[in-house]
Amino acid sequence: MKKKIKRYWWPAYIACVASVAGVMVWMTLLVLDLEQGEGKARSQAEHQEAVRLALWRMDSWFAPLIAREGSRPYYAYESYHSKPAPSYTKVLREIAPGEVLDPSTLLTFRSDFISLHFKIDRKGQLSSPQIPEGNQRDLAESTLLTNQDIQSRHPHLERVRKLLDVANPQMLLANAEASALDFACDALGAEESSSPEQKDSPPSSTQEMVEGRTQREYESRARNTMRFQQVAPADAGQMLQIDSPTKKNDYGGPRHAPMISQGPLIPLWVADESEINGFALLYMRRVTIDQNQTYQGFLANWTSIRNSLILETEDLLQSPVLRPIVDASLQDDRSGMLLTTIPVALNTATPTPRPPSLLSPARVTLGGAWLMVVVAIIMVGVTLHSSITLGEKRSRFASAVTHELRTPLTTFRMYSEMLADDMITDTTQRKEYLNTLKSESDRLSRLVENVLTYARLEEGRAVNRPQETRVPELLHWLDPPLQNRVGEAGMSLSIENTVSPDLTVKIDREAVSQILFNLVDNACKYAADATNRVIHILVTETTSALLFRTRDHGPGVTSAVAGSIFSPFDRGDRDSADPASGIGLGLALSRGLARDLGGNLTLETNPDSGACFVLELPLRPNGE
Repeated sequence: MKKKIKRYWWPAYIACVASVAGVMVWMTLLVLDLEQGEGKARSQAEHQEAVRLALWRMDSWFAPLIAREGSRPYYAYESYHSKPAPSYTKVLREIAPGEVLDPSTLLTFRSDFISLHFKIDRKGQLSSPQIPEGNQRDLAESTLLTNQDIQSRHPHLERVRKLLDVANPQMLLANAEASALDFACDALGAEESSSPEQKDSPPSSTQEMVEGRTQREYESRARNTMRFQQVAPADAGQMLQIDSPTKKNDYGGPRHAPMISQGPLIPLWVADESEINGFALLYMRRVTIDQNQTYQGFLANWTSIRNSLILETEDLLQSPVLRPIVDASLQDDRSGMLLTTIPVALNTATPTPRPPSLLSPARVTLGGAWLMVVVAIIMVGVTLHSSITLGEKRSRFASAVTHELRTPLTTFRMYSEMLADDMITDTTQRKEYLNTLKSESDRLSRLVENVLTYARLEEGRAVNRPQETRVPELLHWLDPPLQNRVGEAGMSLSIENTVSPDLTVKIDREAVSQILFNLVDNACKYAADATNRVIHILVTETTSALLFRTRDHGPGVTSAVAGSIFSPFDRGDRDSADPASGIGLGLALSRGLARDLGGNLTLETNPDSGACFVLELPLRPNGE
């Protein structure tokens, strides 16, 4: 029947498969060609999105720092200062300006990202609120700082002194403001706006000299620069007025508070060979009190800032590089994406276009179509093969079980009838008959237990009950049933243990007993005619497993049937008429139990004599 099915059905089946496969291959090539172009475009879009997200993360991380620094009042850059607002005693008497000095919040300021705050007064003198001088230094050392704290800041102040041209810082700041403004106007597509005329505050001569710009032009540029930064405080660049109505001038009228203009912080790149990229980062702002102009700012620790910014993008980009945008290159360089809080460009390598995703809609559709075709082909073949195999297995099982049950059932019936009818009166003979019945019942019990255990393994209902036991105790527990079986066969059993007496394993002893019993039972059946009637069990260990080698001196297993002896109900080259009892389930069951324990059962090739089976058990169960 099987040959006829192969002869008539398989050629037609293969022809249908070839036709469907040809159509599917043509469709697949067409769809994949279209998808390749889509994949390239998608890869570029994902990279651009990652870059935009990286820029947003970096700006979001750095913006609060600049916002905090930009919101500091101008008087915070004095080590000790008096507040511009009037102060009063408990009896509501006004305290004269300068009588009460408060320490600046910058005096004890520490940050990994800001090295030093500094100020350049109208005379061009460079100082720092973190390095008090004169009596203020004595006060600071006696209250808030130590001499070592102040001395540690002097190198930073000297570095700022070298970086800045303190004789003309106004031009350096104006150039940076102009560059930022030009780029902001170009990026935002907006024209430079002019601030309303301020008739009451005419420009000073110094401000008019800065690149020919008036005070009104400067304030317009400051507002545009804040728009570019997007991090300056809300009132930066506006005119702040502090009124003291209780004070009167010499003529008895109210004295006006000074007009204070506090500009936004502007980033400056200054050449510095000590930095990796050759430039140091400064932030400066212009502060005007009446017509007296000063500059305030801080020296940024660009190395720490850069490392922290790159850390924000480590999950998005590969090997990102932050490159300073210096002077005129701000307008001309468009090779990288620019940050809004720092004049730097983010450069990253363009990724190689990725192959289309395996889960793309087109491939999923194609994969589904191919899968259905392949599944259909396999299911038809499996169904046909299973039907034939099931029929053969049923035939083998029925033949083996019938043969295996016939003899003990006949013995049971005959002996039970003889004993029931008191045909056996001799006590010795009755005991012999009863022992025979007991032996046959044990044989039937093992047969039924093997069949039921195999059924549980096939259905996944096998229960594994591991327990801790030492190997010598395990062998002592296994020895009696094995000795009884070889004794019934007129053979002998030799168990050799080479492992450490203290070796402990965690296994299901019942399952191990059933495996070894089946192996010994097979050896008793098939090596019964051997000259050497000893069955050997050698126990050894490796770094991860405990090994049981069961060897007999019988005819062994030929290479022709070595691959099928572990199949259920397959007795190799022996048929149902073979005098050796069995249904061909022992080895299949034993291998199933071994694998359920996390090990395996294999046939050793080329043993010295007979057949040798190796049971491998893990020293520790899976998951331990």
